Amino acid sequence: MKIILRTLFLSSLGLLAALALACTSPASDSESGPSLSTDSSPASNIAPTPIPVSVELIQDHAGVQQAINEDWDSFHVDFDRWRSGISACDRAAAETALRIFASDFGGITSQARNLPGKGIARELPDEVIAAAASEEASLRGLRDNWNPANTMLLENAQTTRAAAADMIRATQVAVDRLEEMDDPEDRQVAKDFARELAPVEAAWDQFYDSYGALADEHLELESSEIVSRLRDLVDEHEAVAEALEDITSDKVTDPVQDPLIEAAESEAEALGDLLDTIRRAARAEATSMEENGEEPAEGDESADTNGGNGAMTDPEENEETGNGPGNGAPQGSAQNTHQDSLTLGENAGEARLNAQDGTAGAIPIPTARTTTDISGQQGSAQATEDSGENGGALPDYSEHFDTFDETLDSTRAIRRKADRDLEDLVEGFSENDREALADFVAAFGELMDDWDDFHSEFDGWTRTEGDCDRAGATSALQLYNQRFSEIASRVRGLSQVSYLRPSSDLLSEAVEREGAALRSLANTWSPYESDLYRGVDEERANADKLRRLADRRVQELLERNGVTLNQ
Repeated sequence: MKIILRTLFLSSLGLLAALALACTSPASDSESGPSLSTDSSPASNIAPTPIPVSVELIQDHAGVQQAINEDWDSFHVDFDRWRSGISACDRAAAETALRIFASDFGGITSQARNLPGKGIARELPDEVIAAAASEEASLRGLRDNWNPANTMLLENAQTTRAAAADMIRATQVAVDRLEEMDDPEDRQVAKDFARELAPVEAAWDQFYDSYGALADEHLELESSEIVSRLRDLVDEHEAVAEALEDITSDKVTDPVQDPLIEAAESEAEALGDLLDTIRRAARAEATSMEENGEEPAEGDESADTNGGNGAMTDPEENEETGNGPGNGAPQGSAQNTHQDSLTLGENAGEARLNAQDGTAGAIPIPTARTTTDISGQQGSAQATEDSGENGGALPDYSEHFDTFDETLDSTRAIRRKADRDLEDLVEGFSENDREALADFVAAFGELMDDWDDFHSEFDGWTRTEGDCDRAGATSALQLYNQRFSEIASRVRGLSQVSYLRPSSDLLSEAVEREGAALRSLANTWSPYESDLYRGVDEERANADKLRRLADRRVQELLERNGVTLNQ
């Protein structure tokens, strides 16, 4: 029993000695090199477990990170140099170019305003000046409102330019026509045309006299008499229009004949409207008289000569009843008047042609005789007095006559211009006219050369988007993205050891953010856009902060473990 107790006691002493030795001996494996220790826990006095580090791994990581940063900075330098080299793609560059174009075209407009225009060429500069002014206005509008996203402004400028080109072509046509006017054969054609036109002009003037007499007397006439005389005027004017269209003409005299035909058609339409309006009024007046039990005035067209309902008959109805133009005395006298007028015009035409052959003055317009029937006027006056004595109020159609007078004012202006143009054709050019036209043609040619040069420069700027190579820029951005992808791949290959991961993760975040901004720029890049590089600049600034923080983490690790890069 004593032997057993002694053995247990000795065993206990040995166990206590072993425990004491284990607690007091330091760990041998922690003395092999520097260590990365963590802070002691405030809740315990137990020493933290040391983290072993590798000096070679730290040095390799620091060296690779430094090389990546150098290539990254080099990438920024190259990218910024390329970016500054395509300044033509900036919005400010485009706005500057448009200001220059608008200013340069002001010189074109000034040159157009200084075109010589004397004698036969007096009207030639007008269309050119208007064309230049309109195109300059469109360029100023493009300059002041330009927006790369709004292509409508440029399209409007091109539309205005096309309209200006049409005006220029019209001027060139006018120049060609004037140059052709000096041809002796064309002058003879113009003389033959003037000989045929003279009797028509005389008959036309006679129509004006006949109408003028009616316009002066209509306040003293019954509606039926006004309608009757207007019908005579319609027939008289129709004879003039037909004779005008029958005149032989060609390309030399077409510019004279065509406006005259259009003027005659306008007068015929307005005269027909005047007749219809007054005829309807006369018919309404007759109907009103019947309803009131009054007898229509003797000779009133509104009364039915066959004892009918008293309604006014149309010309077609008169023809069917034997009262038409072929049987009635007024119509026959009117037809005779038309023939007399044209015969008189032919005699006047001979006088005009003789005057043209003998002198270079203006073409004389013969005075047409007035076909007013004096006895008819006296009869009308007597009928008016009788009507007044009977207490009937005469109608007033002054407003309708005034409307027709406005048409006559327009057509008279057309006839005067046609007369001047025909005079120029017949006379040809004087020496002063030839000199004036030659001066204009020379100055006009210089203007067109300068205008075409401006268009060539502007078209080149537009075609190349202001000297900005869109395809080249997009291709360059793709190459920069590939180059940056290589940097990103190297960053992702950095060590993921626990004590190196903080710096590796910071660099990974930086390269991902900047890379995403570069890819977005390459996919959306277009010239002249505002804040085009703002996203890249912002992400580059963020990446630079992360890179600096990663460098600081590595530097702290080196200093804590007493490691330098040159070891």
